[in-house]
Amino acid sequence: MGWDKWKRIFLVGATFWLFGSIAVQVARSNRRSYSDIILIDNIGTVFAILSIAVFGLGLVLLCRWILFKFSEVRATRTSPPSSQKPRPIVETPTAGTAPQATKSVRWGALIKYDDEIRAAAEKLVPYGPEWVQQLGDAFFALDENRSYLANIVERLVNEAKAKQANEWKTLFTRTANGEATSKESLAVLLDAQERGYKLGTQSGAFTVSTGSSTTMLYSNDDIRRFGRILAGRPRFG
Repeated sequence: MGWDKWKRIFLVGATFWLFGSIAVQVARSNRRSYSDIILIDNIGTVFAILSIAVFGLGLVLLCRWILFKFSEVRATRTSPPSSQKPRPIVETPTAGTAPQATKSVRWGALIKYDDEIRAAAEKLVPYGPEWVQQLGDAFFALDENRSYLANIVERLVNEAKAKQANEWKTLFTRTANGEATSKESLAVLLDAQERGYKLGTQSGAFTVSTGSSTTMLYSNDDIRRFGRILAGRPRFG
């Protein structure tokens, strides 16, 4: 039962008790018969009990009202003023900057249809698509100024070669027969990578793959022989 219903019960009970008590007192004062007075007193007892119930209910409702007001005051004091509430941060896009998706589409179109851009990108293709993307990022960062293209490509090629060399120091440290990979062998492997061959390892041996053909290199001698063969082949990829 809700508090509103208890309030209505209190008001009805208080009203009934007030007018009933007055009516009992008036009736008792107008009666002279002892039996009538006893009957009226019995009725008055009912109203006395009702008065106790009404008083108790009124006290409960008063306490609840005080607690409610106290909670409102405390909540008002603890909450920060409306002027000090933090405002939501709204990010405003910078004027003149294209979304990343638009840049990617534009870069792809430049590689496909612009001969100068395609020639620059092809120099980085052997090192992986991430290096071609870095070329695009640098190109857009420099406001698409083509005078920087040659310098960007040269630096990225050097970085890619250095990264591959570091990776091969761990991947191609030793050949399958247990000997340390020589600098000459690493140079052959680097040249094969630049020509478009895919390098890897299998059962300890180094693999050089192109299409469906895979060459297994087990020693430095194998790598040197492959290097001599490679020197007589045209570059591709």
